[in-house]
Formats: sequence, structure tokens, C-alpha cells
Amino acid sequence: MSNYVIAGIPFTSKDSIVDRCKAVAGRWIGKGPIEGEDAAFVAALLALHPERDQKMGGSEVFHFLVQQHGVVGRPGWRTRCFFVVRSDGKLVAFSYMTIIGALPVDQKAA
Repeated sequence: MSNYVIAGIPFTSKDSIVDRCKAVAGRWIGKGPIEGEDAAFVAALLALHPERDQKMGGSEVFHFLVQQHGVVGRPGWRTRCFFVVRSDGKLVAFSYMTIIGALPVDQKAA
């Protein structure tokens, strides 16, 4: 039995969601807009972000990217991060770890 469902994909734990996020990020780092099932998964993740409205700023999603991003409080450190490219042209980073950390113990998501 799955405890989480994101973009129609069942997950048995938060760790399994992290694994999927890492796999998607690995496939798309520096390769341009995320497409297909991976784009649907990332869109469903963003919908679960506790600061989704702030991240979107009233705009629509144009597409998603994976790029390197600086780590707050760690000068020189870089991590792979999802970015939403909004319809207003702004590029906004969002953390899948923030999203996963905010999920309740048993979450059913679209």
C-alpha cells in the first residue's frame, strides 16, 4: 500500500519520493526544459510546495528546468535544484526537500 501518490505515481515512503526527485534531476540537469511524465511529476511537486503561491507570483508555468543552485549559508556549495520558468519570464528555484519535509505522514496528492 502506498502512503503517497504524486502525479498518479504511488510511493511507500518519503525516501522513495526523494529517490524519484534525484532521478528526475539527474536526467535533466543542464538539458533544457523537463518534458513528459517527468514534467507532470515536477508540476505535481510544485503544487505541494508550502510557498507555492509565492513561487508562482500569480504567473503560469512556462516550463521546468534542473540547474545548479547555491546553498544558503554555504558559500561555494552547489546543489541540483528544480526551477520553474514562469510565464512572466522569471526563473524561480524550489526545493523538493522542502516539499517532502512538509508532507504529512500519509499524503494523497494529485
